Amino acid sequence: MTLPQWLRFVFIVRLEALVEAQAPMPAKCEVAPAVEVWLAQAGARTSERLMMKRAVETIDRLVTEN
Repeated sequence: MTLPQWLRFVFIVRLEALVEAQAPMPAKCEVAPAVEVWLAQAGARTSERLMMKRAVETIDRLVTEN
């Protein structure tokens, strides 16, 4: 399973399930570093990597703070 597949079919689905069940979020969420490495290895442009990194860092922060 590629990282984008994992994000779509595992990570997002799991977060949605936690929200729907009003269950606690994970104590720590650090997906952004993995996304950044994957994008660099995939040859994504710097601007795309930065945009995605910021978006996923926001998700990491929101999950961890809740």
